[in-house]
Amino acid sequence: MKFRRTFPSKPKDFVILGTNLLENQNNVKKHSNYARGLMYSLTVGDQTLELYYLGNFHSNGDILILVPMQKVAMLVDLMRPDEPPYRSFGVTPDIDLYLKTHDVLESFDFDVLISGHTHSLATKDDIKTNKKFTESVMENAKNALDSSDPAGICTQTTIKQWEGKLGNLETFMSDHCNAMIEYLKEKS
Repeated sequence: MKFRRTFPSKPKDFVILGTNLLENQNNVKKHSNYARGLMYSLTVGDQTLELYYLGNFHSNGDILILVPMQKVAMLVDLMRPDEPPYRSFGVTPDIDLYLKTHDVLESFDFDVLISGHTHSLATKDDIKTNKKFTESVMENAKNALDSSDPAGICTQTTIKQWEGKLGNLETFMSDHCNAMIEYLKEKS
């Protein structure tokens, strides 16, 4: 395991993966049918970690890791603070579940979210912003579906709407619009 090679002198009692946990850890496959409830609680000393399965908004086994005492949560690949999410909404297979995950995440008691792939920490305001951004892309994609260039129109419209509110809009915007257009076509 990479952790053991990187930190050879550190004790390794537990390793918790925030994504693909159910794919990578054979001993927890039995938990794959939990319905958005407490999946596991781990207490070491006076610290408790709560692990929740929120559905496969990104990949099989997406796990929310909550540290209640510190009011810290970790959920990787849902969003990035101050920027749009990674390409195609973190390559989500289900945009409706992706949107619903924002609401479920907000219902937990935390102040800081570690969202992964960035040095910035997120807040509940960042979660709301990411959901609004995704809903904007959805609306823009719906409005552009019957045009000759739906992805181009969606991309330009969304960039204009979100300029000055989020950074790096151009990086994955066409990926977001293409993914949303495909998703909307599959649903209809």
